[in-house]
Amino acid sequence: HDLCGLSMMFMVPFAHSSVMMLKSFLTNSTLKYRGKYEDFDMWIRMFSAGAKFGNVDDVVVKYRILDESLSTIHAVGSRMAVRGLIKTFRREHHQYLSGVIKHININLLNEKEKSLVVRYLVNRIFTRLDFFGLRKLKGVTMQNIVITIFSEAKRLVTKSFWRDIFKLRKKKLYYEDIT
Repeated sequence: HDLCGLSMMFMVPFAHSSVMMLKSFLTNSTLKYRGKYEDFDMWIRMFSAGAKFGNVDDVVVKYRILDESLSTIHAVGSRMAVRGLIKTFRREHHQYLSGVIKHININLLNEKEKSLVVRYLVNRIFTRLDFFGLRKLKGVTMQNIVITIFSEAKRLVTKSFWRDIFKLRKKKLYYEDIT
């Protein structure tokens, strides 16, 4: 559960088509449909409402990504909306996620899970100049740390690129509307 919450700072930690949940959780909670990008928004609201998440190590779903799929066609707008949801999630669950990092035993994690912890710590350094938790990296290979640093730097540069593209696209649409 804790690692699923930590990964929600960057992405959805599971394929939504593979999710199983108790119907009673949905019927007994006040979670309601709120429009676009409902999957990720729903996971965040479920997490905030106390849902417990987990993953299995087996592959349970395979899916194709096509050039014609809506997620590909609307990729720029989707990325911007999901980034907004992630930002809200980080703000609302900052204390919880810091506690996860503080109490986690890095030596009990697999390499992918260690990468997630490294990504969280690297993100804190890049976005806040906050060096909290760096001692946790003692149990992580130097290769894992370096790859994660470059990956996070690339993500932040890409984020800036997509934001600029989205702004240009909005300006172009606005210009076309007024001419």
